[in-house]
Amino acid sequence: MAQSLLKEKDDTLSDLGYERLDLEGALHLPIRNDAMQYIEARRSKRAMEARRTKSPRLAG
Repeated sequence: MAQSLLKEKDDTLSDLGYERLDLEGALHLPIRNDAMQYIEARRSKRAMEARRTKSPRLAG
């Protein structure tokens, strides 16, 4: 899957929630590692960080 996604343009990857570096990193993982788990973990982390920066800070 990562190899086919790498054929896409960066803006298409971004629309899907992926980054080229994550896909390339997944291709270099040892065979015993789950590449999709790696990619999805990176995508989830980015989504959480984006939500954190968009949400207003609570006044203390």
